[in-house]
Amino acid sequence: IDYLSKPIQRPELEEVLGKILKNNTSNKSVQSTIKEDVKESEKPPIKTQSENTTSNNLSYLEENGIDTSVIDSMYANDINLYKSSVETYLNDIDELIKDLNKYNKDHLIDEYKSTLDKINGLCEFIGLTNLIEICNKHDVSTNEELIKEIKHSKEILTEWIKNNV
Repeated sequence: IDYLSKPIQRPELEEVLGKILKNNTSNKSVQSTIKEDVKESEKPPIKTQSENTTSNNLSYLEENGIDTSVIDSMYANDINLYKSSVETYLNDIDELIKDLNKYNKDHLIDEYKSTLDKINGLCEFIGLTNLIEICNKHDVSTNEELIKEIKHSKEILTEWIKNNV
């Protein structure tokens, strides 16, 4: 029996479902549905928070692909502590992007991987599962994808902090 640990990552889920449904006659339709879902969810537009949002609205983060279960598991539901981590991420990420670009350009692989590890650590504490996946690739060929995803997450988190001060 395959086991999925939390947070469940889409590629792992697809792999387990593929194994389970391997002998199922409707497997092809399930796989095509999964592939269609993946195409549709590649990069959804950022959903904005309404001005009537209640304080600490986590549904905004969830709607934008951020795993808010970390607030319970890592912060014992202390939203202010979570906000502090988000603010740390927002304060540090621009410098880390500069470092990534420099190390990538100069082919400094060890420094590049070290910076990826720093970003990965920040992402784990915020619930940025898409970024964690990219960081775990440890491949400089993913630099453009990584930077794009970092900027996307920064926009989401900046919007959330702005509306939940």
